Parts: sequence; C-alpha cells; structure tokens
Amino acid sequence: MYQKSFWKRIFAVMISAAITVPVATSSFIPVSATINLYDVWVSSEVIEEESVLPDYVQRAFDEAMEGYNGLPLTPIAYYGTQVVAGYNYALICQERLNNGNISLKEVTIYDPLSGNGEEKAKIYVSDFNLKDYETSYSYPLPQQPPCGSMEIADDMSGAGLPENVKKVYDKFFNMHDGWGCRTLAFLGEKHNNEGTDYAILGETYAIVPDADRFIDVVVLHEDNDGHVYVKSTHSLLGQKGRYATELENYSRISRDRIALGGTFDVEGYAEGGDGNYTYAVLYKKKSDKKWTVKQNYSTNEIITVKPAKATMYDVCIKVKDGTGKIVKKFFEVQVNEKLKNNSTISAATIKRGETVTVNASSIGGTGVPEYAVLYKKVSDSKWTIKQGYKENNKIVVKPYKSTDYNICVKAKDFDGTISKKYFLVTVK
Repeated sequence: MYQKSFWKRIFAVMISAAITVPVATSSFIPVSATINLYDVWVSSEVIEEESVLPDYVQRAFDEAMEGYNGLPLTPIAYYGTQVVAGYNYALICQERLNNGNISLKEVTIYDPLSGNGEEKAKIYVSDFNLKDYETSYSYPLPQQPPCGSMEIADDMSGAGLPENVKKVYDKFFNMHDGWGCRTLAFLGEKHNNEGTDYAILGETYAIVPDADRFIDVVVLHEDNDGHVYVKSTHSLLGQKGRYATELENYSRISRDRIALGGTFDVEGYAEGGDGNYTYAVLYKKKSDKKWTVKQNYSTNEIITVKPAKATMYDVCIKVKDGTGKIVKKFFEVQVNEKLKNNSTISAATIKRGETVTVNASSIGGTGVPEYAVLYKKVSDSKWTIKQGYKENNKIVVKPYKSTDYNICVKAKDFDGTISKKYFLVTVK
C-alpha cells in the first residue's frame, strides 16, 4: 500500500503570516475587485446558477434546503457517500453572510430515498475553516474500513479551478508525474509578502494501478519568484485501493499435535488478490481419499476442528477472493490416543528400611509427559509429595513404618490432562 502522499514526506510545513489576495477568476468565478485582507482566507464567489451536483444529489439538497433556516448555501464540491437507511452525501458549500462575505461549510445531506413524501431529506452543517488545514497531517487508512463508513463517491464532482489557480496547480503537478490530483474545487487563497497560498479540494492518488485514494485539502504555495510547493495536505476521506498483487494464502493452525477428544483451530488469513476473502476448511484421515467439509466458503476466519479418530489428519484451507480465484494451503495434524498411565512399581511387598522404585510411564496425550508421585499410610488421609510434576520418571520411595502404604502416580501431558494410577505396598 502506498504511504501518504509524496509531498507529506518531502516538503517542510511552512506557515505564512499576514495575507492580501486578489479575487480569482474562472468560468465559475466572476471577476471581482481586489480584497485587501491580512491573515484571512478569501473564497471567491461561485455563480449560483451553475450546479456542481449530480441530479439525484441536487434533488436531495434542494429538498433538504426547504427545511433549512440558515444562511444561503451554494455547493462547490460533492465527494462522498455513505449507505445508511438511504444515503448520506458529503459536500463542501459556500455560505453567503449578511455582509456579503463568503465562508465555507462542510455539509452532509441525508436522503431517505422514500419516494413517497413521508420522510424528507435533511441537512447537517458544520464550519470549514481553512486555518485548520495550514499544517500537514497524515491520514491513516485502515486495512478494512468499518461497515457502513463514508466512501469516496464514484461520481464526485466540483466547481473546478479558476484559471490563475489552475496555472499554479499545473506548474506543481507537471513536475511530479508519479502523483495525481483530480481537482474538485477551489476553496480559497491568501497572500503575504512571501507569496500566495491556494487551497484546493481534490482526489489525490499515486499513479499506479488501483492506488489508495484520498479526498484532500491541498494547500499550494507560490512564492514571489514563481516557485511552487505543497505547503500542507489534509485528508477528509480515504479509501484503500486493491492492488493487482497475487493472492497469497497465509492461513495457519493453532496446533499440529493433539490428543483424541481435543480440538485445533484453523485461522484463515490472506493478502493480495481482489480482497473480499472467504475461507473454506476441509480435513480427512491421512489414509482416506475423501475430504470432510468443516466450513464452506464463508467470511468466518476462525474454524474449530475436533477429529474423531487417533491418527494423522490432512487439513486443507482454501482462500477465495472477490474474483473467484482460489489458493490452497495444507497442514498435517497428529491426533494421539488419550493419555494413559502405564506406570509400575518395583515391588508390592518390602521389608522395613527397603525402598520401592516407581517407574513412571504413559502413552498418548500431547507433548512430553511429566510425573508426580505421592504416598501415605492406608490409615491416613493426608498424602506426602515425593515428587512434584517433573520429566524424571524414576522415583524412589522409602516407607518408615511396618504397615500398608498407598502410592499414587500422576502423569500429566502438555494440555494439562492428568491420568492417575494407584498401588498398594505392604511394609513388613
């Protein structure tokens, strides 16, 4: 995935001070007198008769404005959509103040798409101050955006750039052919003794197949010598691209050796391809030809398998992307018999002062077993621990009384399963 744009890594952030700016001109923006303002972003007026919205967004905007009590709003860019119970549309609008000045607003139009007049479109308005966009900022893209999140509109549109701003834009981007910016709207400009800042709203991207996309506020600075650089960029919205890389299956299993009655998990994971991954899991005994389907293709990534026999199993995890391409990955899982304690003792009858050797052993289970040995007089209730759990399997016990003793041998496997075996020893 490409890192946030070239200029955010290369160009230093430079903040200008007091500003004076002439109003820009274009087919959308009429010529106006020079505005002498310092430290103020100035937006030029858009001819209100020129609609920049697709018809269906314009319809929702007009309907929402019928119930809006604020100052007049003129859309200059439409860039995002969100599927809800209907749609949300993301816009940038100009607001005409009572004194004739213009400010920017970030606007969301909710379109219920009811079509029966029962529910009207609604408008949500917040301030959009260009002073907040003068310092560079990096927009991190998640691997997978939250369900229902705002996405870049396929038919985004805008008012375009005035001719003087387009010249500055072309001067910069003609020098950087690895990056692109589809311009949507001119947001404003300001001037100081060092030059002029131009704020542009556009879709930025690396010029590679299926690049990540961003809706950025790009601030270009042109100094008095005509040199242009990017002063800052801020992302209002981002959308991860799907690169044309090979589909790779990186799935894994939690265990490759278990005891009968236990389980192991298959974790599906993939990269590359078209995304939209689904996972299928099959397994079979090594000696069989027929596979058992544990899960058919599903977005579920964690699948638990519980084999029915103590033998070697083959496991196959299939990953399928949105284009239908499938990549398989295979594992082997050894299923042992359940843990069984086969311990023995050297003698069941001894004389006082002699010893008994416990030969601890077991079969089945998982991992390397550990053994614990306890003993007590038959008449007692409390056990004495001769050995806690250790891999040592030869333990010597020396009873001190002429009586009957109980000896308990415990075997424990890697999973903590315990199998006990008891012996009776008579001391004469």
